[in-house]
Amino acid sequence: MLDSQHRGMPIDLLRAWDIDEIVAAFAALGWPGKDRQQYERYVAEQDAEDRIILVARQDGAFAGYLTVVWQAGYRPFREAGIP
Repeated sequence: MLDSQHRGMPIDLLRAWDIDEIVAAFAALGWPGKDRQQYERYVAEQDAEDRIILVARQDGAFAGYLTVVWQAGYRPFREAGIP
């Protein structure tokens, strides 16, 4: 399990209990398409080691995330071995 801090900002792996907060944060910004099912799929893909999602928090609140898919769906990336 990742346990890191960058400039006082904790960064950890996405967990199921993060989903509601993330969905609410994007809804508050008016971003469509950031629904619960997307993040549930992300958790399942992370559990299968197909993807990693790092979640950053600032002052205990969700601040953002980064996702890396190890086997790219985009063929030129996949063929070049680029995640």
